Amino acid sequence: MKVNLRFVLIVPFALQVFAVVGLTGWLSLRNGQKAVNDVAAQLQSELAKRIEQQLDTYLSMPHLVNKINREAVSLDLLNLEDIPSLERYFFSQMQQFETVSYISLGTEQGEYVGVQRKADRSFVLEVSDRRTDYHFETWTLDGEGQRLERVSSVPNYDPRKREWYKTAYRAGKGVWTEIYTFFATQELALTADLPLYNRQGEFIGVTAADLILTHISDFLESLEIGKTGQAFIIERSGQLVATSTNEKLFRQEGEEIQRLNVVESTDPLTQETVQYLFNHFTDLKQIQNLEQLDFEREDQRQFLQVFPYQDEFGLDWLIVIVVPEADFMAQIDASRRNTILLCLGALGIAIVLGWYTSYWIAQPILKLAQSSEEMSEGNLEQQVSGGSFAELKTLARAFNRMAAELRTSFSQLEQRVEERTLELSQAKEAADSANGAKSEFLANMSHELRTPLNGILGYAQIMHRATDLNQHRKGVDVIEQAGSHLLTLINDILDLAKIEARKMELFPKDLHLPSFLVGVAEIARVRADNKGITLQFLPDENLPTGVKTDEKRLRQVLLNLLGNAIKFTDQGQVSFSVVCSPEESSQITTTLRFEIEDTGVGMSPEQVNKIFLPFEQVGSSSRRSQGTGLGLTICSQIVEMMGSTIQVESRLGIGSKFWFEVTLPRSEEWIASAANLQQGKILGYSGEPKTILIVDDHQVNRMVVAEVLTPLGFRMLEASNGREGLERLQQEKPDLVITDIVMPEMDGYTLAGCVRESYSKELPIIAASASVSLADRSLAIAAGCNEFLEKPIDLEQLLIRLQQYLQLTWIYEKKSEPDSSIQQDLIFPTEEELSALWDATKIGDIEAIEQEAQRLNAKDARYRVFCDRILALAAEFDEIGIKTLLDTKSHTTQ
Repeated sequence: MKVNLRFVLIVPFALQVFAVVGLTGWLSLRNGQKAVNDVAAQLQSELAKRIEQQLDTYLSMPHLVNKINREAVSLDLLNLEDIPSLERYFFSQMQQFETVSYISLGTEQGEYVGVQRKADRSFVLEVSDRRTDYHFETWTLDGEGQRLERVSSVPNYDPRKREWYKTAYRAGKGVWTEIYTFFATQELALTADLPLYNRQGEFIGVTAADLILTHISDFLESLEIGKTGQAFIIERSGQLVATSTNEKLFRQEGEEIQRLNVVESTDPLTQETVQYLFNHFTDLKQIQNLEQLDFEREDQRQFLQVFPYQDEFGLDWLIVIVVPEADFMAQIDASRRNTILLCLGALGIAIVLGWYTSYWIAQPILKLAQSSEEMSEGNLEQQVSGGSFAELKTLARAFNRMAAELRTSFSQLEQRVEERTLELSQAKEAADSANGAKSEFLANMSHELRTPLNGILGYAQIMHRATDLNQHRKGVDVIEQAGSHLLTLINDILDLAKIEARKMELFPKDLHLPSFLVGVAEIARVRADNKGITLQFLPDENLPTGVKTDEKRLRQVLLNLLGNAIKFTDQGQVSFSVVCSPEESSQITTTLRFEIEDTGVGMSPEQVNKIFLPFEQVGSSSRRSQGTGLGLTICSQIVEMMGSTIQVESRLGIGSKFWFEVTLPRSEEWIASAANLQQGKILGYSGEPKTILIVDDHQVNRMVVAEVLTPLGFRMLEASNGREGLERLQQEKPDLVITDIVMPEMDGYTLAGCVRESYSKELPIIAASASVSLADRSLAIAAGCNEFLEKPIDLEQLLIRLQQYLQLTWIYEKKSEPDSSIQQDLIFPTEEELSALWDATKIGDIEAIEQEAQRLNAKDARYRVFCDRILALAAEFDEIGIKTLLDTKSHTTQ
């Protein structure tokens, strides 16, 4: 039986397409409703998370303010009897916490002070104390928090009789008040209360902070809840807390204001949603977990989600999200229609293509047979056409490919030879370029090393022949500067060598982030002040207190970037900002963005592409006079080891901006790690309590020292400048003073001189400064200081100095004793035996350090632990760690 070729091609193909179209339409109808359910559930879950996160953030602010105030009172930073100081303190807090509308404090003596933010962003003071004869006075405040005009005065005000005060007293802990109408703006408000106790555990007052709940409604209204969906928050009693509609949350009857119950809502969707909840649960208190429900309204399905929101301070709310199914169905129906139309179009196109395909197949068959015969006779130039059949096309391509490969084999061989030749030429050029870079580096390093060596050796010879060395004080400075420059060159080269040898590692440790950043900024500010430009330090107020990172390497990166910005800026300013990214942070980690921007000479795009290459220095020759050109290369590699990349933007003649982001683990253990010495963790000290006065104009520097020393049993005093410190010293008579050098009103030099001249010759004084030149150290010692510590302060070194000058006996945490058969103590060689090791460490000669450690180990087996530690540090090229270990020996023998 003859079968038409067109029939064979068209009918089966059309039937297959028709089956696919029908199946697609059926599946579309069947899965449409499931898609709606899934989308609605996902939308409601996402909205629930966003609402819960917003509530957590917004409602935590008042309790955070109360905790800060309680800590300030417990640390004697706030005096409840000093009402003017409390006024200024609360005014400052109101500017820091934008979401809090009112901060107040009442005492057991019947005194009261509060600061309110009005709707027009102005501030009002409310106070009742002995000075007002316990009249409740209301004052307007200016932009600096100073009183302007008394608005009103109400007699006989006693905060102890107020419900918010009694609520906190009865609870004995942080608690929320009932929701009330805020009298100033007639908005719903909520107050967080916290009782205050003195160090004897006696109740002394209540601190409170207010929130306006209208902001929650504003947030709900800003959410996209489908097209006509709603979200609202209610109490278990049914009273509205917030809603995404424009409905008022209270009604006014005469002069009385009453809150709106949700069953009284004028919004139809809200009414029917609540009615369904009451019918389903009978009592709203039965809702203890997230419930996903649905109900019918006007013949349309409504997706409903309700879940409780509770906190540790007594809140017990219900969050309700309702979304009509119609908000989703329009798009799904349109998508379904489009799918069916596309399938029908595909069916028509398939039929047309099948018709023409059947015609194309018959014609090439005879041509294929004829071409195959000619190719079998050796005519390789013959091209076979397979027509439209895939099998015939495959056979034709095989024949054509075989002939083509034979024709092109010789040309391909010639082409490969040319390509190989080109590759060899490019490799030769790369090798020549590398040799050129190496030669240029050696030439630069020869000049860089010889220049400071000439200064050192020249002045050393002059001073060797001099009879009076006081005439050559300037020569000492030159030797110090040249030696520091040589050390920087050698450190850069060793760092690059460690990176290339894959021996550089990061050693994270716990650190106090604000103190670390202030220390870096102060070091950079000294350089900027010497050049006559401004350094702006802009830290984010949300920075975490403690993080875990390699402090040495992070400081190296920041100081290098800041140093470059200062070097290439002749006028204007350099800004150093650190921002915490809340979107990418969590309770475990935090993402920080470090940014350095200057108004310097800037760079061209060609220069920007080269700055991270080794030995590359951009800018004029005068600005490239010092350095190896390795700084940015090393910084880039260190930041890559931290999991990030240094980014740069620059415009020639306008300035440059460098930034990078790193994600670091949060740390709450920085205080405990700071109190660890080689002997173990310090728990305290024996003997009478010691009092220490810390004088520094930066609060964060005072705070970090106080937070480490206070748990060890020290009594801490603080002062923000030398004049204030002198007053505290005369009043409190501390046992030791830690003072900054550069401060307003009276600097550290003057403070030390006044102490030595008129107070005490014996009182230990430790100077701390970001400026660490030999001249600064000399001036500090000459002014009367006993020691000089670099900023940021090395807390381990500080503990060693405290032990030395206060004659302390530390109390260490007890540890389980190791097996005495394998326990070995760290025994140091004598000063004479260490002299050669000291000399090698000063010049960074790692090979000589290793040889000397091996010699000491062979000389006396008691030094094995010490020598093993030196060899381990030398293997890591950690000359600073070696110097620190040798310094420990010096301090233990003093």
